[in-house]
Amino acid sequence: MLRALLPLALVFSLGGCDGIKKQLRDMLDDDEPSSAPKGDRSSAGASQGSGTSASRPSGGGGGGGSDEPAKVGARPVQQGAGASNLIRQVAGGGGPAPGITSAQCNDLTDGGPVPGPDCITAEIKCGETIVGHTRGGVNLYNTRFYERNFCWPGTRNHNAGDERVYLFVPDKSPRFQAGENRQRVSVFFDSPCADLTFTKMVGTSATKCPRETAKLCDSANPFTRKMNRNTMHLTVDRGEIYYFLVEGADDENGAFAITVECGT
Repeated sequence: MLRALLPLALVFSLGGCDGIKKQLRDMLDDDEPSSAPKGDRSSAGASQGSGTSASRPSGGGGGGGSDEPAKVGARPVQQGAGASNLIRQVAGGGGPAPGITSAQCNDLTDGGPVPGPDCITAEIKCGETIVGHTRGGVNLYNTRFYERNFCWPGTRNHNAGDERVYLFVPDKSPRFQAGENRQRVSVFFDSPCADLTFTKMVGTSATKCPRETAKLCDSANPFTRKMNRNTMHLTVDRGEIYYFLVEGADDENGAFAITVECGT
């Protein structure tokens, strides 16, 4: 204990309170995570793409830490900075920085057209975040669909509100391209703007959305979100085709973000 106090006593005698403050600042800087430069504790931000629905690769792009307005589209995953992965897991489920925050909800009022094929708004790939808005989407899935395919009980009303559907083809991922046949995929759904349901399902075609039936349908529990985020951890096999469905409870519409990280 005495040894630990000697450096502070020496600093006090030589530099007074200002010296102690400087030493404490230096100690805090030394504890700063290596992912962010010393003195920079803000999240790394970058510009977002515009358009109907676009994407961004890992390590860049705007999002939760950006001061820029949110835009519909895809961009690379933005990793959170300024906190360890353990702290992020305890505070908000871990993973990448939010694709959209509550401060950006009013930036979007519409999700743009549905370019297809079929009901697909866009394709999302490994290492991408897609920002979207339910308004302007399709109207294909109702409460009976969720109940019949064991996605979610009929206690939650999905008979109104627009829907957005995104295609994910694991075979295009780097690991499957390298010859692997199975991998873990983490999907993060950020919904700070409205009461939205996020659902994954497996289809049989990359050009035709599931209609009456869907395999392995599962909705993230909207009542257990951490910091406005749901997380799904999937084990995907070569040849599978996934669809991600976003729909509001009752007739709610709002902005959201989906992030896909592969090999997690």
